[in-house]
Amino acid sequence: MESIGEKLRSRRQEEGYSLDQVCRDTNIAKSYLEALEQEDFSAFPGEPYLIGFLRNYSDYLGLDVNEMISLYKNFKIQEQPVPMDELLVKRGPSPVLLILVGLTVLAAAGAGVLFFPRLNKPVSSAAGETAAQEQVNEVSASADESLFLFTDEIVEQRFETGTRIEIPDLGPEYSISLLEAGDQVRLSLAGEETSLNLGEERRLDLNGDGRDDLNLLVRDIDSAAGTTVLRLDKAVTGPEQPAVITEDIPVGTTQLASGRCLPRFCTGRLLRR
Repeated sequence: MESIGEKLRSRRQEEGYSLDQVCRDTNIAKSYLEALEQEDFSAFPGEPYLIGFLRNYSDYLGLDVNEMISLYKNFKIQEQPVPMDELLVKRGPSPVLLILVGLTVLAAAGAGVLFFPRLNKPVSSAAGETAAQEQVNEVSASADESLFLFTDEIVEQRFETGTRIEIPDLGPEYSISLLEAGDQVRLSLAGEETSLNLGEERRLDLNGDGRDDLNLLVRDIDSAAGTTVLRLDKAVTGPEQPAVITEDIPVGTTQLASGRCLPRFCTGRLLRR
């Protein structure tokens, strides 16, 4: 059976792609691409990063993403050693001891019914079922979410619904998640939901420090496929500072850097930015 690294490397070579080209097209560092092809999974900072890179790389090569992730999970299962106590043959308890234990349990249960009838009432398990369902939903959401690390200055590409865009400079809590691509693009920006129209551009201050972190532009929306083309640009500048009136100067003069005034072009007041 072909391994993960062999599948990635053989498909890349069939398509005639170099690692440098894949690095440019996917924005995945070349060292991580090499680690995936060599199955050196210890090179990644965490499993979510590994699965995200594997998902993006497999999709770029046209491989079945779910199959590649299943191969990785099977590899992890085979890699884990079997506990020693499971390899040892365990002797079962004596039949006589089992009978004595069973009789003791029955006697205790009968005493509980007689002396504590209130404890015999059925207890609703709705709260437990709700908590279990929430945990299942969280696991499913994590499995369906695709991670994209925005490490370059500018990137423009198509993203699927469920993709989470993370900026390593800011941290995972200030990520962008694509929630829906319909008539508008619905996004979660650092936990706050917002919607953008086709062609709409917006500067984002994700960490709330008063400085723009990046510029976001919606290039295209494919509502049928649930995808959108986004342009992300880190090369943004802060808002222009307003003019401040600092002092009065005589009519008919203009102040120079040296502090002297020349008689022309009266403004009445000096505006300094």
